[in-house]
Amino acid sequence: MPETYRGLGLVFLYPETWTLEESLEDEAAILLESPEGAFMTITQLPSEQGPREAVEKASQVMIEEYEEVETEDIVRHFGELKMDGVQQRFIYLDLVISSQILAFKTQDWTYVIQIQGEDRDIDKLNIVFDAVITSAMQSLP
Repeated sequence: MPETYRGLGLVFLYPETWTLEESLEDEAAILLESPEGAFMTITQLPSEQGPREAVEKASQVMIEEYEEVETEDIVRHFGELKMDGVQQRFIYLDLVISSQILAFKTQDWTYVIQIQGEDRDIDKLNIVFDAVITSAMQSLP
């Protein structure tokens, strides 16, 4: 039976075996983690910060944190909502890590979504992450 999250102006379903943590401190955000360790964060920012700017800022943090980050622009569609973002890959502890950073804007907020995990886990879990994001998009006005 899926769990339901309500907060940050979103409502979505997620697998009951996954953990969810919410932080309302500096930036309002949630962390949704799979049992394998792959995760998705959704960060809520003021709408004055546009999606492209938010993606570039998050991407730059990854580049500064990890060596030799490969970055390419991507576009994802969830229903009628188009999200621009970046796909990044890098090596960490001898593992290939894949990270997607996407952003979209509502009337009140800009949201940044980051999906990250080992390449082999992300390949298996992308369908679940996509379902969670689609569920969240359906809750938007």
